[in-house]
Amino acid sequence: MSIIKNKQRIPNESFFSEFSKFYRKDVSINLKELEHKRKQYLILIILVILFIILFSILSIIFWETNFEKYLGNSSIVYFTVLITDILLFSLILLLETKYKNEVRKVILPELLKYFGSFEVEKKRNSSDISYVRSLSLFDNFDRYHCDNRLSGIYNGDKLEIAELSLEKIKKTKKSKNIRLTVFEGMFIKLPCRKKFSGTIIIKRKSIISKDSCLSEFERYFDINLTDVAESKYLIISPFINKMVNLVNMGISSGITISFEQGNINISLPSDKNWFEFSILNSANNIKNYRYILLELFAILSIIDSLNLKNNIGI
Repeated sequence: MSIIKNKQRIPNESFFSEFSKFYRKDVSINLKELEHKRKQYLILIILVILFIILFSILSIIFWETNFEKYLGNSSIVYFTVLITDILLFSLILLLETKYKNEVRKVILPELLKYFGSFEVEKKRNSSDISYVRSLSLFDNFDRYHCDNRLSGIYNGDKLEIAELSLEKIKKTKKSKNIRLTVFEGMFIKLPCRKKFSGTIIIKRKSIISKDSCLSEFERYFDINLTDVAESKYLIISPFINKMVNLVNMGISSGITISFEQGNINISLPSDKNWFEFSILNSANNIKNYRYILLELFAILSIIDSLNLKNNIGI
């Protein structure tokens, strides 16, 4: 059964309907001030660009008409023009960066109210690097970058969401260092109240197996584990069904889940920034978030299916 057909067959209209009501009631109103700021920044950027164009035209006129005999040394004049243009471009970048930061600060907590109470964490915790490095979820890396880190309460437990970029430095034959991407995307961590001591890694297969002897779950996913007994009460039927459903929905194609360090850890590879938008586009547009939130909703439903609150151990 093809993934594409299933994706068309499952439109998730109920989710979209509920999220649309939530967005209009709780999110859109709080984004009006942000949209007002965006328009102000955009006007400033347009004025700066017009000023740069005007400055450039004047410098061309200066060059063509030999005005240096009136204005003095030409090198000083052109150096002044260059510095002015650089400062103005820096102002444009500053305004766009400021807008992106305000979007991140406002949008993330507002949208995630649909799932619980979340806050953007400003300070980076040095222990995060050690934790991520200790996981079998990721290959060895040399460079760690974390962006848009949030934490909040989901169903009574602390849930952490972060956009991670992990890179490995490799030396070539010409003694040059090149950076290889180990992982880029979303990372989710949630404590598991079910006690376990081993490690379980569940990863999407790059090629779906055609072996008819395998279950649908085994055709889609590879499972590596250190304790078979533990897997029986961690990898339960509702979880398996949700994982298969995720494939049928056609989302999170590179998802990897690990049970390690007493937590459930989820990685979602992505080459896009989920919650960062250009100043040219309005942040108050539900179309920007529908499928992002659908993907997160699907992931959290997998967590729910594990029934992590039950402290069942061996």
